[in-house]
Amino acid sequence: MLKLVLIVAALLAIAIVVFRSRRASAREDSTGILPVASPGSSEDGDALALGELGKLSDLSKVHRVEFFVYLPSESAAREAAQRIGARGFTVEVRPGAKSKDWLCLAVKPMVPELEALRRIRADFDELAGSLGGEYDGWGSPVVR
Repeated sequence: MLKLVLIVAALLAIAIVVFRSRRASAREDSTGILPVASPGSSEDGDALALGELGKLSDLSKVHRVEFFVYLPSESAAREAAQRIGARGFTVEVRPGAKSKDWLCLAVKPMVPELEALRRIRADFDELAGSLGGEYDGWGSPVVR
């Protein structure tokens, strides 16, 4: 699974670079989210993913990092959203891509640092597990 995630991330990174090079009026931030770490990714996966993001993005700058938590019901997703929101994240709840799942999308403007991403992974893994769900990784737009 990690290999697949890294391959997809690399392909998306190439697509973003090609797309951005063709735009005459490129903005400093990207409108697309580069998925960089997923559930199969361990803390080491976070390190690898952060390294890949760093090839395209200025990791010293604030990024709009998105975290994906899937829950089995709307009520569980709203409970997760309340808990995550209390931690300073902006949160949105919506039906997931799979008809039975609900997505709790947490967003935090932050400088993407490995230890912070590892702490968030551990927190969200625990929270999702306590509500019968799954933490599904993070992604970020490219920032130059």
